Amino acid sequence: MKETLLKATIENIKSLSPRVLEFSLSTKSPIAFESGQFIVIHHKGIERSYSISNKPKKGFIELIVSLNKEGQLTPDLFNKNIGDVIDISEAKGSFLLPETPQNGICFICTGTGIGPFKSMIETMLSSSTSLPAIHLVFGNRIEEDILYHEYWTELEAKQNDFHYYPVLSQSSWKGLKGYVHPIYSDIAQTNPDLLFYVCGWKNMCVETRQQLKALGFSRRQYKFEQYD
Repeated sequence: MKETLLKATIENIKSLSPRVLEFSLSTKSPIAFESGQFIVIHHKGIERSYSISNKPKKGFIELIVSLNKEGQLTPDLFNKNIGDVIDISEAKGSFLLPETPQNGICFICTGTGIGPFKSMIETMLSSSTSLPAIHLVFGNRIEEDILYHEYWTELEAKQNDFHYYPVLSQSSWKGLKGYVHPIYSDIAQTNPDLLFYVCGWKNMCVETRQQLKALGFSRRQYKFEQYD
């Protein structure tokens, strides 16, 4: 059965880094979604999946898109303008938050893998229920790659239960250096009941799965969304 596509209008385009844009889209037919889900863009016979990066709002979604100059879709997408229309699917995916997160949650991501976690964190912070501790471990290569860095820094200053750990692998900056693994490993030592959500580059996801298993965490305590 052929998939029904939605017409999405580009309402805004924001540069997040030299290689990453945030697209704000609206749909006439309200698109319902849960934090952590994704949509598929259909363009000239090409299909590509993108996580929704804003908290649920009917008829409005935001996507974080990284340019692949050799890719079949992103060069065309980066040439789009406000007001242009693209074809997208309904929301899909089961990379979702637990209904009642009582224990702490550690989000581990690299690059544009921050997308679903931005949606999840915003949803959790807008909830009327009490929050568990939220840890965001965000790995990148250089400082200009850190998406929403000021936003996360300000959020940490305002929210006692939100903790932000930006870590860079190829930079001389004064913050955390290296890779994400030692950071979440240290956090894990303080809470054996933590839930882990992992999203990003393939190698990071594979190594994190191995590390969490070695630390004694069960398969029920971690979920993965891999970005190629």
